This record gives sequence, C-alpha cells and structure tokens, in this order.
Amino acid sequence: MPFVYIVIENSADEPSGGGVFPTTYKTFEEAKAAAIGKYQDEINRQTEDLGDNSAIKEVDVPESKTGFTSLYIEKGIHIYIHKLPVKILKSKTRRRK
Repeated sequence: MPFVYIVIENSADEPSGGGVFPTTYKTFEEAKAAAIGKYQDEINRQTEDLGDNSAIKEVDVPESKTGFTSLYIEKGIHIYIHKLPVKILKSKTRRRK
C-alpha cells in the first residue's frame, strides 16, 4: 500500500497556532526537510546560542516505526510528521468497445 507524509506544526508564534503544511510528501526525508527548512533560522540560532549541536539532535531524528514522528524546534514549536496510507480505489466505470 502506498503512503504519503503530512507535516503538522504546533506553533505558539503563529496566531492560528500552526496547522498542516499545504503539501503532502512522498518520503519521510522530504517531509522532514520541509519542516527543517521552514525553521532553519531558529535551528541555526539555537546552535550558535548553545555552542553545540543539541538543537540539531532534536530535529534530525529517524522516522518512527509507529508512523508518527515528533520534531522539537524550540519553545512552543513542535512539528509532527504523520505517515498515512493511501487507499487506491478501483474504477467502477467500464470502457466502451
């Protein structure tokens, strides 16, 4: 069965509180790259402030076997990547000869 990945953000910095990214992704790596790309400035700032790579360790995580992976960006910003199955329905229309 094929899968797609969606990215959901829970951000206290946004008036709406975050939401679903408007794109589905074919792979976990694509979804993670989109999330990291959006918050790259915050990740870089944390790395500089802390003087180590601990901020990277919280976003550069492997895909969870449960299909629900959580990335922590900074205080108030959490990213969730969900792996969702795609059910392909067979067409019930007949072709004319």
